Amino acid sequence: AVPVRENGYWYYSRTEEGKQYPIYCRKKTSLEADEQVLLDGNELAKSEKFLSIGQRQVSDDGNLLAFTTDTTGFRDVFLHDRDVDGDGNMDEAGQIQTRRVSVNSQGVPGNGPSQDASVTQEGRYVVFESLANNLAGNDTNGESDIFIHDRDAGVTRRLTEGPRGESFIGPSRAPRISANGALLVFLTSGLNAGG
Repeated sequence: AVPVRENGYWYYSRTEEGKQYPIYCRKKTSLEADEQVLLDGNELAKSEKFLSIGQRQVSDDGNLLAFTTDTTGFRDVFLHDRDVDGDGNMDEAGQIQTRRVSVNSQGVPGNGPSQDASVTQEGRYVVFESLANNLAGNDTNGESDIFIHDRDAGVTRRLTEGPRGESFIGPSRAPRISANGALLVFLTSGLNAGG
């Protein structure tokens, strides 16, 4: 893929002969710099019968990668942390973690597709869109909603609801959260979203 420059890095994907899935990489400052592998689809696929990698978003500090993958017939959201101990050294043995974040507060994966994730800089909060109706209570609208997962507390909340907890009447999409988690924007067709 054609490299794209963002926040001082060149991001691109490549394939290797004899391997089925893309490898997502970046290089700092110039295309002549050392390559950093962010996500290797071939490694992810080793224990799966099927794999499709979707949207990817890197945190502002470059340590975290939120991405969607489909191994079951619908997409789930994962967060790949390349510096679990926070010491600034990426990809140290035992300090890399990939966790599913499209789960409810009991850790049960969503029962519908999830996508379009955005993550705060330190990785505590991940927002995403989902059609799943088991991620939070009273989700009866049958539409895509916006959820926020707090990795520290292990809690997932639906954000697209009215002041009394009622579902938006219409779909919501494309959430983005600021680096510090103070601001969140998304698109909605919810007829009762104002107010």
